[in-house]
Amino acid sequence: MADLVIGATVKFVLDKLLSLTIEEAKSLSNCKKNLKMLTKYVSMNQALIHDAERRQVDDQAVEKWLEMLERVAGDAENVFDEFRYEYMDVAEIKEKILNMRRDVFLCTIPIVGMGGLGKTTVAKRLSTTNTSSSKTKSFLELILESLTKRKVEVQSRDIIVKTLQDALGEKKYLLVLDDLWRVDSTSWHEFMDTLRGINTSRGNCILVTTRIKQVASTIAVDLHMLGRSTRDHCWSIFKQRTFVYGEVPEEIVNMENRIVEMCQGLPLAASVLGTLLRNKDKHEWQAILDDNSLVAGEYDNGENSLKKILKLSYDYLPSPHLKKCFAYFAIFPKDFEFEKDQLIQFWMAEGFLYVKLDEQENITHYKMHDLMHDLARDILKPKLFDPKSVGGEKLSQVRYFGWDSPRDQIGKINEPERLCTLFWRSIYVSEDILLSFKFLRVLNLSSSGIKVLSAKIGKLIYLRYLDLSDTMIKVLPKSICKLYNLQTFRINSCFSLKKLPEEMENMISLRHIYFNYHYQSNLYFAVWGSRFIDQFQMPLNMGQLTSLQTLPFFYLGLEKGRQIEELGHLKNLRGELTIKHLQLVVNKEEARIAYLQEKSNIYKLAYLWSHDESEDCEINDEHVLDGLQPHPNLKTFNRSGLFRK
Repeated sequence: MADLVIGATVKFVLDKLLSLTIEEAKSLSNCKKNLKMLTKYVSMNQALIHDAERRQVDDQAVEKWLEMLERVAGDAENVFDEFRYEYMDVAEIKEKILNMRRDVFLCTIPIVGMGGLGKTTVAKRLSTTNTSSSKTKSFLELILESLTKRKVEVQSRDIIVKTLQDALGEKKYLLVLDDLWRVDSTSWHEFMDTLRGINTSRGNCILVTTRIKQVASTIAVDLHMLGRSTRDHCWSIFKQRTFVYGEVPEEIVNMENRIVEMCQGLPLAASVLGTLLRNKDKHEWQAILDDNSLVAGEYDNGENSLKKILKLSYDYLPSPHLKKCFAYFAIFPKDFEFEKDQLIQFWMAEGFLYVKLDEQENITHYKMHDLMHDLARDILKPKLFDPKSVGGEKLSQVRYFGWDSPRDQIGKINEPERLCTLFWRSIYVSEDILLSFKFLRVLNLSSSGIKVLSAKIGKLIYLRYLDLSDTMIKVLPKSICKLYNLQTFRINSCFSLKKLPEEMENMISLRHIYFNYHYQSNLYFAVWGSRFIDQFQMPLNMGQLTSLQTLPFFYLGLEKGRQIEELGHLKNLRGELTIKHLQLVVNKEEARIAYLQEKSNIYKLAYLWSHDESEDCEINDEHVLDGLQPHPNLKTFNRSGLFRK
């Protein structure tokens, strides 16, 4: 018979969770969907439990179901304990915002606390989007990008201010500036004056998170000091990360005090330590917990012990390749936004991993916690170009010239042939410098301002990653097609570039090519028979690039080697694909040889026809569309210019 005590316990926990959710979670907009679903399942489970108790079913399956439900309910209770703790912080800050005088145009609330306390987590609870500090962009640019979801191309401050004014109108807003490290009083007051001029509504608010009390004091007098987590909260986070099914072994319960002591009231420490110990045996647990160096000393504010825990998690990474992948983050500045696919391509170019992605994930960008970034930089330090060590013997070990490395000192690298990665931001790169790095695997010239790419680029035969995006390059040298090891080629937003290089079919290792064509003002139309074709054409025989996975656009042409059959050979395509000039496909049979129905990893497709209005020949667009049937995995489909009879 099913244990009625279990049923009563589960019912009690579910009732508790339901009251928690209704009372608290409904105040957070991103919980509404989950709240509705949880309410539904709670009601359903309560009915099932009541029915089992009423009938006193003598059924082992029902008993197991009730036991499993009790474990799940226990897990959920732990999650909501953590949620309630965070909710209290959020509620306190929300109360401050709501209690601000309504006649104030713009108020500021700084949240201050050391790294790992959860300042960003609290900020995200209050806002669906937040803006992180940046060395290269002004606050106004970042706000506009966050508001419009588009990259700001203009440099004029007046235009940015006017665009912001139009976008905001008289709406009230909450602006979140996350992880602010430095600000001077003059610049901040100018920024505030600008915001007051942009929007004259009363009741607007700026929320700022920072580690540095002096920064917060520059912004406002009334500070919100974020305290450390309670022992119970740290233990709850630790259990979530370590015991997926909620059952804590008795011998581990006895270690609770030691674990909580190590966490020092820091949620990040609890999370990292829990993840680290998840798959370890009892002896490994004991060895780690007996390490007194991980416990904060008398004069330690907790940050040093946190760094040691982070370093320990690095030491326990299961393979050297993963350690190299982690250390590679140090090449980029703090708060850098990583594009998922691009980061993997960097790692592959360096030879850190060899993977083939078969699934499209929803998350496309990542950011790294700045304490994790500090750890990565410490690990990579001997191999990363550092201006402080210029002139020292350590320069012979340099392998990486990073995002924010000083351009004017690159010539001081002792052994340039050892360099593997070069991020370059100057408007000119000499042939001598380029050729001295003959073993380069990653070359990133994006946003550098260069207009001409040397033909000597073809001599960098080890190159696996090349990024020329956001440059003013007009022509790509033919020698670029001799980069037989190149895996990733990025030329996004190269508005002066008229075409891709011919003979690209020789780039046999190419997996990813990124380009976009928004150059309608630069295109002209020419008559080919009775059809119009724009200036841009694909290189011949793209179908020979059988390793290709990423190809955002394919422009059909009349010549053999530019026809739709080229797509048929590209069996590994994934992600997004737009096919243009489908009016050049004669019939359904010709369309079928693209074999789009077999390309299961393409999740977004667009078909474009470009008919001449005066065209009087037979049009078979609907038959062609039938021949272009995609795989059932497709998520998004668009078409334009289809002629229907």
